[in-house]
Formats: sequence, structure tokens, C-alpha cells
Amino acid sequence: MGDPPGVQDRGPAPADAVHPDTPSAVLPDPEAPVSPGELPAFDLLRSLPLDALADFARSLRPVRHRDGDRILVQGERAPGMHLLREGKVRVEAATEGDVVVPLATLGPGEGFGEMSLLTGEPASASVIAEGECVTLALDRAAFNDLSLRHPQLLRDFTAIVSRRLRVLDEAFAASRAKERDVTRFLQEDSSGPIPVLVGREKTTRDLDRRVAQLAASPDPVLLLGERGTGKELLARRIHASGPRAALPLLSVDGDRITETQWGDSLFGDYHRRDGRLHPRGVCTMDLAEGGTLILRNVESLPPAVLERLARYLDREGAGGVRRRDVRILATHSGSPGGGGAGTGVPRNLPPALAANTVSIPPLRERKRDIPELARHFLEKHGKRLGIPGRRLDDDALGKLVTHDYRHGNVRELEEAIRRALVLSEGEVIGAGEVFLLRPGEEGGGKGILQVPRSVVASVLRTWPGPLRWGVAAFFAALVAACFLAPATAAGEAALLLVWGVWWPALALSFLLLGRVWCSLCPMAFAGGFAQRLAGGTRQVPGWIKDREPWILAGGFLLILWIEEVTDMRNSPV
Repeated sequence: MGDPPGVQDRGPAPADAVHPDTPSAVLPDPEAPVSPGELPAFDLLRSLPLDALADFARSLRPVRHRDGDRILVQGERAPGMHLLREGKVRVEAATEGDVVVPLATLGPGEGFGEMSLLTGEPASASVIAEGECVTLALDRAAFNDLSLRHPQLLRDFTAIVSRRLRVLDEAFAASRAKERDVTRFLQEDSSGPIPVLVGREKTTRDLDRRVAQLAASPDPVLLLGERGTGKELLARRIHASGPRAALPLLSVDGDRITETQWGDSLFGDYHRRDGRLHPRGVCTMDLAEGGTLILRNVESLPPAVLERLARYLDREGAGGVRRRDVRILATHSGSPGGGGAGTGVPRNLPPALAANTVSIPPLRERKRDIPELARHFLEKHGKRLGIPGRRLDDDALGKLVTHDYRHGNVRELEEAIRRALVLSEGEVIGAGEVFLLRPGEEGGGKGILQVPRSVVASVLRTWPGPLRWGVAAFFAALVAACFLAPATAAGEAALLLVWGVWWPALALSFLLLGRVWCSLCPMAFAGGFAQRLAGGTRQVPGWIKDREPWILAGGFLLILWIEEVTDMRNSPV
């Protein structure tokens, strides 16, 4: 193991002595002398000749270690090198932030501390016994004597150490690359343009001025508001407008932070050793060091985590550990003056957090913001979907303004605009393409709005574009079979599919699935495709759209009349 501890040159120690500098309590094991025959099993000694192995065996001292003994201590000088004869040990190193990083677990046949024989440097890592184990110890004086009698020993050790250093350099390079990746991720999460507050209401403008004041302060902030009012966007704006803008920004949901007997993912898991608390790994607060942490739904945090948060905000470390430099911006789905979750600030919220609150009014209380928000979302999602330039007609805008948005506020408005863009075919979006939850309708029921976003995204990649081409090709083949080969088996099968399957299925689809077929209809697709080929940009006249039901009914009656006059039922082709 490539640990560079140093040793004091004291000469060979007696076989039954305990070295005074050894950090662990070691017990000599004189009943198990070292045999030259067992040394080739150790990687470090495999290349030595027999005479060197015999001298090496006489210089090694068996030492027994108890569970938890620290055989080498990071940063301290060590008595020498150890070869692991029985049991296993773990190797770990502490960072500058007192985060203990596990490096390796070693078993019989492996060695550690050989760098101390060559460099005299303090140990770069700690080696701790896991259960009882036995090592074969070699101090510096004995190694120097062996090197004089067997010069190849020094050469072999130097080669082994060089290989281990190369492996360590590669491991540290990979660790630094991973650190850079994490840093880049954190910076990407906090980089980009500063989020904007859209709206003309006085309350919105006042809110923007309040954000500018909070951005310059390091104090924690509690953002209150109903679901979908833009609490996280406001928190990101506070971060992006302040002095920590170039530092990490993390956002975590209180619902996902759970308490265990060892700790939590927010402040970390800790175990006590040598009277001190040592973290088991990297936690969220470590990743957000120096930057900002957005705690969404802070009311959902477990009581023990809320207690740690209160101690942190009171300028103490959580549980007696080092305090990080992280600004806390918390969101809560309540309003000032309430008494419970969903209606106000909970009583057990940390006082330092509840003392600095910002209340975001619901969208139904700032109706004048809706037209500007709608235009903002049209531009945002229009560019993303590749259909810029769409606008709302007066009826659609009136429908949006009169809605109460009790189910999702600004988020509900944004989803309505996004769906309207997907459903619209012309440049002007009408009221019939705007779908909103009706007053009194529960938003938690089953329906397409509850489908996971990832599923919707995958469906939109194939619906309706590629499917339209497939349906059009299939119907083109049916028409060709009906007209070009009416008396053949293929023609009869095509007739059966059109009149026996497609027509009944079309009628049932309107009852069961609504206007799903309209998005796949080959006639509409063929018309639109022909118009694009001709370079036409004319839209359907408004008087036709206004009389659409009557035109459809008239066309259907005309088809029935033609069937009766031409005897199409008995001879479709």
C-alpha cells in the first residue's frame, strides 16, 4: 500500500517489545515465528532470492492487533512497514474538510507502509484493523541492514513503490476529474440567464424589488405560496442576483430527505470514533459548500432534520460537526398567519427561517399578469417545439383570464399553453384548443394530466408525425387495392377493412377516445401535405370554422344520399 509514513531510526526492536510510536495497542505473537517459506505469498517479497527471504524472515516481527486498532495514523510518523498475515484492514484518508474517504480494504498477502522505509514522510492515510489481525512488522533499521546485504531488495522496493505511485496518481486524476464533473454540474445548475418575473401587477413589481433586497443578504429566506406560484423560480432569482451567483446551487425536496439512526442525506451520516464524529460520505451540504441550497417543501422535513436545520441556522454545526457555508432558501406551500401545512407556517419551523419570509400571491389575485405570462410561455415553448410565432385569439385569452387556477397557479397556466401549442395547427390558437381544469374539478384524479412527463415526452416524439405517415401509407395501399384489384382476394380484404372495420371503429373512437383519430386522419394529413408542397399559407376561412358542425352534418347526409342513388352499398367500387 502506497502510504508514505516515516519511522524513527531506533535499531531493531526485541521480538517481544511494543514500539512506543505504534498508534494501536499491539500484542506480540511469539508463538507464530516467521518462516521463509511463507514470504513468497506476499506481493512485495515475491521476487526476492531464497537467501534474502531467510534474512527477511529473521527481521520480521509478528504483531497482533485488536479490532479498531489504528496501525498507521494519517499525518503521523510510523514505525515501519507491515505485511498482513491474517485478517484484514481498511485504508482511509481524511480530507481538509474532515470528510473520511475510504480508499481500500486489504487482506492476507498484501502490505502497507513501505513508503515509510524509503521517504520518511508522515503517513498519507490511516490503516485500521477490521477484527483481529496479525501483521509482520519491519522497522527502518532492519530494512537498512537488509538493503546493505541485498542491494536488489532496495531496487525491487523502489520499482514496487513506483508502480503503486502510478496507480495512485491515476486514481487521484480520476477523482479530480469526477470532482470537476460535479463542479461543472453544480455550475450548470446555477448558470444561465437570471430568471425573470413576468407581470404588470403592482404585487409582482413589489416582489421583484423585494428579491433585489434579499439577493444581497446572506440570511436564510422562507418563500410562502400555493403550489405552482413560482417559489423555486423566485429562489433561483435570489441566488442568481446575489454574490453567490457563480457558486453551486442545489435544489432538494424535503419529501426525499429521510432520517435514519446514523443521520440524513442533507447534513450527512456520521459515526463516532476517538471521541469525534466522522462523516461516512459526501452529503448535500458538502456539495453546496459556499453556494445556495433550495429546500423545497420544508414543511415535509422530519422533526430530527428540522432540529439540525435550526442548529445550523443558529450558526452552529449540525450535531457538533463542522458548519458549512451554505445559504438556505426554503419554500413552503402555506401563507403567513396560518397554522398548519398547506395553510400557514408550521409551529416547529426554525425561528431563524420563519423570521424572514416572502409571500407570493396566487395567480387568481393578479389577473393582469395572465396575458403577459401567456405570451411568455407561447414564446418559450414555441421555440422549444419548433413552432414559433403562435398567438392566442381573443376567446382563448378570455378563457385563460377568467380561470381561477386553484389547482396549479402559474404552472397550470404554463401547462395549458404548452398543450395548446401541441394541439394547434394554425398560427392562431382558439379557445377550443385551450384545456383547463373546471372549477371544483379535482386535479388529483386520473387523466392525461397525471401521466408522467417522461412518458408524455416519449409519446410526443412519435405522435402524430411519424404515425401520420404510417396511417397515410396504409390507407393509400387500401385505396389502391380497392380500385386496381377489386375482384381479387386483396381487393376484397381491403373492402372488408374499410367498410367492416374502419367505419365502425371510427364511430366508436369518437365515443371512447374523443378526437384522437383527427390527429391521425389521412385525409387531413394529405391536404396539409399538398398545401405545403404547393407553398400555400392560406388558412381555413373563419366563416367555415364558425359553421363547421353544419358543414360536417351536410357532408355526411350527402354521402348517405350518394350511397342510395348510386347503389354504393351493393357495389362499393
